[in-house]
Formats: sequence, structure tokens, C-alpha cells
Amino acid sequence: MLKSILAACAAAVVFQMAAPANAATERAIYAFKNGSDGALPVSQLIAMGGLLYGTTEAGGPTHSGTVFAVTPKGVEHVVYAFNGGSDGSLPRAGLIDVGGLLYGTTAYGGGTGCGGAGCGTVFSVTPDGTEKIVYAFKGGDDGYQPGATLLRVGGRLYGTTTDGGGTGCGGSGCGTVFWVTPKGDEKVVYAFAGGSDGSQPENAGVIDVSGTFYGTTVYGGGTGCGGNGCGTVYAVTANGHENIVYAFSGNVSFPYGGLFGDDCRCGKHTSYLRRRQRRRQSLFQADRRGRIALRHHGHRGRERMQRRRLRHGLFGDHRRRRIRRLRIQGRQ
Repeated sequence: MLKSILAACAAAVVFQMAAPANAATERAIYAFKNGSDGALPVSQLIAMGGLLYGTTEAGGPTHSGTVFAVTPKGVEHVVYAFNGGSDGSLPRAGLIDVGGLLYGTTAYGGGTGCGGAGCGTVFSVTPDGTEKIVYAFKGGDDGYQPGATLLRVGGRLYGTTTDGGGTGCGGSGCGTVFWVTPKGDEKVVYAFAGGSDGSQPENAGVIDVSGTFYGTTVYGGGTGCGGNGCGTVYAVTANGHENIVYAFSGNVSFPYGGLFGDDCRCGKHTSYLRRRQRRRQSLFQADRRGRIALRHHGHRGRERMQRRRLRHGLFGDHRRRRIRRLRIQGRQ
């Protein structure tokens, strides 16, 4: 039976892929026009009420981005167009459904701070287009530039900011893990310090593993990679106790993507993380003890694998926003 995968492509296309056993076919569902309909959808879609909802980083009447909906047959409409200023601007993250409301973040907007562009927002919007700013960041200790999809745990929405949280990392702050309630209460769970700690969790949110949050930072973890560190996988508890699970080196560095789960066809459950280095995309598998197995593509498209024994791993189900620990047998 064919499995359909719906996603929003950074090349301004919503597409569908049907993946039978030995082949794959793809068709464009909707192509954005870089106008009032939106442009640059860079995050994942969410299905709700028979429609697929997403965000575009640009487009709309003021080119501040949109929340859009599209049917599987390709009929698109803008749910809400951001205006910048006291409103949000540049929604880079995906949406989550909380009781029929869609929640998300914008990297800028929410005021005139942070150089005049605003320091970013958490917003809610109804399917019929009624939008509300839940929290507007101030750019200091509370964080600046939220860019990751939120995670709902209990009555709180957890996320990350790329900057803010103090005066480290050149004065702009090294980024935060935060939570916000639907009523607008916000608290920084952990502020990164750079150096041997992590720095800048850029567009990478957190996943919940039995009450501990795991994520990635692009920089930090040491003084390699030009002095800023090569990036980290970190763990932080709800009360703010953080530790570095793994610090990357020059061979594997700068994890721009968040953690996610994958169920491979061989039946083994693994956890992978996207990372970007020298314009190439790679995957690696890690466990909670900091052991890592690297999977990446060479210049000729050959897949190479650094083999290490991993007896325990993490498998994430991003659709249900949960993750569980599974045992991995043998060598990967």
C-alpha cells in the first residue's frame, strides 16, 4: 500500500510523495507565487480538519509571512498574513494544534526592540484567521528570535530562541530554552552560556524524553571550529538542570536541525539528527550516553557509515510529539 508523505518545500512548493517498495513518485500540490499567497514555506505541515496548515517565512501584503491552509487537491488560502511591527514577522517554524487553536512563533515582530525589527513572538491563530500575540519577546534575559516549532507538555508550550538569555556570545546572548502558557506567562528554563556549554539553538526545538528535554545547538561545546565550538546535543530538565550529551568536533559539526525519529525498514528503531557541514546534509544516530554513529553522503552520493555499537537509542514520533527509549540490537 502506498504511503503518502505531505511536506512544505523550501523551494516554495507543497508536494506529495507516494513511496511504493522500489520507486517513488512526486507531484506538486501547490506552487507559491511569491505574492499575497506567501513565499518560502520552510517548515513542516500539520493536518487539521481535512486541511494542511503551514507557515511561509515571506509573502503576504507586507512580506512579513503568512499562515496558510491547502487542501490535498491543491486549493490554497491564506489564513492570516502578518504585519510586522507590534504583530509578528517571519514565521520560520511549524504550527501545533492546541484545542483547535494553532500556535507558532515568529522570529521577529512584537514591537520595536532588537534593532527596530522586534524580538519575536509566540502567537495563536484560529482556523478562520483570528490571530493573537501570546507573548512578545523583549530581547534580553527572556530570549530573542524564536525559530523552532513549539512542543506542548501539559499546559505549557516549550521552545527555543536563537539569541538572548543574557549578554554572552558577543552581547546578543547565546540562546534559551523557554516555556510559555496560552495565557502569556513566559519563563526561561535555561540560558546557554557558550564556550564549553552550547550556543544558539537555531531553528531547533526540543523533544521530551521522560520529562527531560533534548535538543541541539549550532555552536558551543568547546573552542573548535574557529573558536565558537562545533555544536552540541544537550539535555535539560524542566527545572533548568542542563548537561551536554555530546559535543561535536570538526569532522561532524554545526547541527542546524532538530532531533527527530526514524523507523527504518529493517525494523530497528533509531534516532537521527540532521546536521549541515560544507553545504552537505548528513545524519547521525546518538544515544543518551553520548555515543554516536555517523551516517552521511560522500561527494559521489555514496553512503558511508561510521560503525559503532549502540545498544540503546531514542526513537521519536514527531506527529505525537513524544519519544520513547528502545533497545537496539547489534551493530548499526
